[in-house]
Amino acid sequence: MSIFISMKNNSENPLYEGQYLKASFDGEITGNAMDIPRRAVFNNNMVYVVYDSTLRKAEVNILKINQQSMIINGLDEGVYVVVEPLVNVVEGSTVEIY
Repeated sequence: MSIFISMKNNSENPLYEGQYLKASFDGEITGNAMDIPRRAVFNNNMVYVVYDSTLRKAEVNILKINQQSMIINGLDEGVYVVVEPLVNVVEGSTVEIY
């Protein structure tokens, strides 16, 4: 994981370019989370997924919204998420994955 920070330099303890520092960040561990494009989510918290070659709607929990993507959980591990918007589709349609 890459993290970039911006901070004001203190004249008493200045930081120099390329210098390393030790930092800690508070947060929580979330299982089975994934980063998907925002365009994959519709009706606030629904996505299309493929189970056993069948298109299904699935409700997800949105953990974080980024500029281009969303961090979500609530799906089974290994499920295929449709990341492009679909037009005129019917839930239950047969899907072939290439």
